[in-house]
Formats: sequence, C-alpha cells, structure tokens
Amino acid sequence: MDLHLTRSGTGFKDSTHWTNVLGGLTEAEDQVQAEIVFGDGSPPLDQTVLLFEGCKHATHQDLLDGLPPRRECDALVAFYFRAQEYRSVIHPTEFLKRYNTFWDEPSAASISWLGLLYSIFCLTTQVQSQESCLSRAKETAACPPQPTAIPKILAYREKAVQCLIQAQFAKGGPDIMETLIHYIVVENNLNKDSNIRVWFLMGNIVQIAIRMGYHRDPLHFKSLSPYQGEMRRRLWAMVYSLDTGFATQMGLPSSIKHSLSDTRPPRNLQNHDFDASSTELPPTRPIDELTSSTVIIAKFHIAVCMGVVSDMVSSPRALTRNDIMGLNTKLDTTYSSLPGPCQFRSMPESLLDPPSVRINFYMHYQRARTLINWKFLGTCKDPIDNDQSWNIVIDAALEILRLQHLMAEESEVSDASRPTAIPDSCFMNNGYFLAASVTCFLIQHRRDKLSPEQLAEVRSLLEKSLDIWSRTSDFSREAGKVVMALRAVLGKPEETGPRASNAPDRDEIPFSNFTSFFDDLPLMMADADNTIFPSLMDYWPQGDGSI
Repeated sequence: MDLHLTRSGTGFKDSTHWTNVLGGLTEAEDQVQAEIVFGDGSPPLDQTVLLFEGCKHATHQDLLDGLPPRRECDALVAFYFRAQEYRSVIHPTEFLKRYNTFWDEPSAASISWLGLLYSIFCLTTQVQSQESCLSRAKETAACPPQPTAIPKILAYREKAVQCLIQAQFAKGGPDIMETLIHYIVVENNLNKDSNIRVWFLMGNIVQIAIRMGYHRDPLHFKSLSPYQGEMRRRLWAMVYSLDTGFATQMGLPSSIKHSLSDTRPPRNLQNHDFDASSTELPPTRPIDELTSSTVIIAKFHIAVCMGVVSDMVSSPRALTRNDIMGLNTKLDTTYSSLPGPCQFRSMPESLLDPPSVRINFYMHYQRARTLINWKFLGTCKDPIDNDQSWNIVIDAALEILRLQHLMAEESEVSDASRPTAIPDSCFMNNGYFLAASVTCFLIQHRRDKLSPEQLAEVRSLLEKSLDIWSRTSDFSREAGKVVMALRAVLGKPEETGPRASNAPDRDEIPFSNFTSFFDDLPLMMADADNTIFPSLMDYWPQGDGSI
C-alpha cells in the first residue's frame, strides 16, 4: 500500500492499485513517480463537480424558460428510451404519462420533475455527441467539423443542479434519486480520468438513498404499491452497483455494507409486464431472457461479489489460503451464473447484444481475479498456492489485454483507442492499465513465471497497447503514465516529433469515454492520487456529509 503526503493533499492507495504495481518497475519507477501529481481528475475543460461548487440561483420561471422547444424535448426523450432499452431505471410508460401531462400545464410542474427532465436531456445529448464524434471519425478528413455539443451539455447540467438545489435534494422526495443517478453518470462522463469528487458525490447519494429507505425491501412498507416497490428495487440495484464501482475505483471499501440491506434484486420483467395500475407483480421471466431489467440484475449480483473482493483487497488483514480459494470460487460461480446475454461471447455470436453487455461483465470478472490474487501473492509462502495464484493473475491479465485489442480490431473507427460502440471509459481503461502494469512487472521481475510462448505474447500485447495508449496520452494523465512505463519496459524510445493523430477536437475529449447510459459499471481500479477534496458547496445541508 502507499500513502502520498503533499501540500495539496493526502492520498492512500492499496498495494493492488495499478500505479503501485508500476512503482515496482525499476526502469519505469523514476519516470512514473515524476508524473504522479495530485489533481482532481478534471478534464481538459477544467470542469468541476458542479453540485459541490454551487451555481447561480434560478427561479421556477427561469427553469421553465431554459427548456428547449417541445419538438426538441420529444426527440431527446425518444432517443433516451431507445438507447436505454435494457438499463433504464425509469418506467417509460409511466414517465410518458407524466411527460404529456406536464406539457398541458408546465407551470404546475415540480422542481424535482424539471430536474429529472434536464438530467435526461443532458445525458442524452452526451450520447448523441459521442455518436456524432464516432460517425465523423469514419468519414474523410474533408468532412466539415460539426458544432460542439459541449455548451448545450453544460447548460443542461447546470439546470439539473439548480433544480436539485432548489428541491433540497438531501431530503429526498419524488424524482430525486433518479435525477441524482443521471447526474453522477453525467459528471463521470465529463472526465477522461478518474475524479475523486465524483467518488465523494457517490457517497452522498448513498446516504440520501439510505435516508429514503431504499436499503430495505419494499415488502416492509405497506404504503408502496407493487409498481413503486419494483422500481425502488431497480434503483437500489443501480445505486449499489455504482457505489461498489466508485469505491473499488478509488481502492477503498464500499459505503454500502451488504449485511445492512435486505432489498431483493428486481424481477426479470419487461417494462410492459407491469405499470402503476398493477395490483401484483407477474412471475419473473427466465433469467436467460433479456428484458428491461436483466442487465441491472446482473450488475447487482456482480456488485455484491465485487463488494466482497473490494473489502478483502482493502483489508489490512493478510489473505489466507481459505480466503483466496473461497474468493476465486465465488468469482467463478458468480460469473458463470450470469444470464447468457451478459456473458462474453465472440463477436459473430453477439452481434445483436448491447456492446457493454458483450464485454463489461467479462472485464469485471478478469480484473477482480487479478486484484485478489495479486494481493494474496504479497504474503503467500506456500509454493503450490503461489503458483496457482500466479497462473490466475497471468491468465486474467492476458485476457484483459486480448480484450482491449479485440475491441480495437473489431472497430471500424479509424482511432483504435475509441472503437465504435465499445465502452472505453476511465473504468474500462483502468482495467487495461492494471493488466498492463501486471504484465510489465512480470517482464521485469518474474519472467520465470512465463513460458517462452507467454513471454512472446506478453511483449506483443504490450506493444499493441503502447500504440493504442500513445494516441490518448495527450488527453489522459493516467494513459500518459502507462505509456511512459511501457516505453521503459519495452525499450522503446520516446517519440519526439509531431505525432499524427486521429483524436477528435479537444472540446470533444470529455465525451470520448462515453457510449451508453449505465454502460461500464465503475468496477475498474483508478488513480487514487486525486485526493484534493473540494470545499462543500454552500447549499449542502449540514449533517449530510459523505458516509
């Protein structure tokens, strides 16, 4: 583990963090350590988590006046539900009833409802911006540049925050949790690298969710209808997943303790199976049938398993043989029990699956295997157990690198670092960083663990990764660290001249890591150097600090 003390902040990182693995590389250590600085993970636009900074006051009429024309709103809402067919925590039928009623008398709308609308508009515009960026990347250089969507995205973001503040979001209430979840995804997508402020925001969202009782199953509350209870289960599953992900990203334990929650996973139902008029929920559909909630259910089960892994990795207690055997078995069992559509398959077999479903769960599984066995190797004395864990670490790291290159090769986009419809957010990227760090360590210190064939493959994979990450190192501080380490370990000289790049305009970079709403559950390790905590905004209620 590591603790950095500087004038600007204090940062703790567990020994399994990929920057600590890189720190063990002799040739790369000086270069990498020189680059480890404390920042807040801000993107090139120097954006902050707006909810912490506060924003100018807006009246109810200001918020109504900020809405785009009805026709544009309709298009954004339609796009949102088409893009979120399998993941949305909003029931489309019930939402559209309220949406149409809203336009009959906009002035009667609550502030929290307006916040939900603005958060949907913001998130949808991010998705559209990404699709536009990818589409232009396929065209010739003669294609005229399109107007950037950033001003519109930031304007919607500001309006959503103004609504949250006016609605006194810490007290909870209708539409608050849905808006907060949209909002944290928006903030995360504005960052190319990990941002500790987003993690801090997640802790507060967890606290609000607990205050609203989401951690207890709806069966305890007779006032809730079957519809309300099921939507609360979906929302809690998403909060749980995001909390586990951001905690693991920062190398810290989760805010939610599984033993304190008895909320059941949502049922595997299509949205048209139930609505607000339902007097009871229909039986769950077969788990292998892809429905509106299948991916949310799978993410919840993965998050529960990852919560155990995160706690074990963060624990000061050394792992025992029984610990590692139990965790490896739990990981294997959890992954193999996921619905068929959520398990990784070859591209020809999964052309109709959502891209994130194709790869995300597989990445989470392999990364968790790497983390837990890497920690065990730090204290393991038994040579047989040691060899078994090394084999798992090597296998998992190679699988992650193969996955990265498969995504790049299958992409039709000219910039291989941003393959079409493939999630490459900071969460996915940090999975790749971890695998690259581990394999660099193997090349330098433990070649005895690699067969000649494996050593040749490792070098080949790392050279491909170097090519991919070199294209983004100008925009990602974390990618820049990995590029320096790879060049040092592989003996590649640093490029000195201007580098041809297919990277999009700088203004588009914050959204280059985004593909689809709730894609990429944040279960990747990220750089915990970013430990400058913001001053809490003036509007933040007393007593609602991070858990």
